[in-house]
Amino acid sequence: MIIILIDENGRLQKQRIADILYVEVVNGDLRFHTPDSAYRLPQTLGEWEVILAKEGYVRASRRALVNINLVKKYDNVVKIAYFDKAGLGKGVKVSRRKAKEMW
Repeated sequence: MIIILIDENGRLQKQRIADILYVEVVNGDLRFHTPDSAYRLPQTLGEWEVILAKEGYVRASRRALVNINLVKKYDNVVKIAYFDKAGLGKGVKVSRRKAKEMW
């Protein structure tokens, strides 16, 4: 599935949902993070949670959804899901409650 997002320069960009690592709320907007970029949309996380659930996204916290298909490592001590095996790249914080549900 392809969606239209806004890049950091305000231009509309097509992005495959399967390539998005995670979605988080930043200053009232949604930020869609890929390995190389971040895009935004002025919508709510709840609206996208329903759409993305079918694509393998789960709620990581009140402020984030994570593409569980792309998580390569989970650090149980600091509760961060990483998208690379070394745990050095992008990651998203997982709440304690959601961590129990996910892992």
